[in-house]
Amino acid sequence: MKKTAPASLLLAVTLMASLASCAPEPDATPEPSSSASSTTPPATGSSTPTPTEAAPATRPALSDLVVTPDGIGSLVVGQPVPDEAPDVALMSWNPTYCADATPEGIEPPAEGASYAGAWIANYPDSPSVLGDVTAPFNLSLEGGVEDGAISWINVWGSDVATETGISAGSSRSELEAAYSSFDVVAPGDVADVYVLRGAGSSELWIEVANAETSAGPDYWEGDTAEHVLWMRVVKAGFEPRSIAGGDGGGPCPV
Repeated sequence: MKKTAPASLLLAVTLMASLASCAPEPDATPEPSSSASSTTPPATGSSTPTPTEAAPATRPALSDLVVTPDGIGSLVVGQPVPDEAPDVALMSWNPTYCADATPEGIEPPAEGASYAGAWIANYPDSPSVLGDVTAPFNLSLEGGVEDGAISWINVWGSDVATETGISAGSSRSELEAAYSSFDVVAPGDVADVYVLRGAGSSELWIEVANAETSAGPDYWEGDTAEHVLWMRVVKAGFEPRSIAGGDGGGPCPV
């Protein structure tokens, strides 16, 4: 006798077959998008930086100049005045400066001749220790011609100092405290000269007014005595001597 499956079993098989036929088919593995895989992030372009223009050179302030046994700023004893741009140069050439200042009765030198002209500081005149108004510094040239080597530089103004801060107007005690020693101290009647030698062929003379002189204690007015009068950078080999009491120190011979 043939047996048949129970009705409940047939119903379960039918239901499973029905669910199987309704189940969604699994998605195939998606292929990578050609547009996505081939897209490269845009390069970040590095723009060439615009070079920063250097500030134009300017003439140093008077108070920024430093006096050494070699000279002052770009001015070096034994060398000609450097050829610098007008906006930078410490000095300018005046071809008739000395000729124009020749005393009456003396034939002035012709332009271009020795000591007809002079180099003039490109700075305003300023009061000196003696109370007059003068150039902060000046110089003399070998042969008295424009391209001659510098023989000496005189520093009159108190705005120009050594690296230790000594300038015209500094006291003798300040000068002696600023340096451990001096190469020479040359005594004079109205002023003493303190000498500092450098590594080159020139030296710095610092002239100090004496309180006691052959003319008495009142030779110097005010508090000038025992203070620095001026400074000079000169070629080495000369005997140090004071110019106080004389008429030397200018760029012209007379």
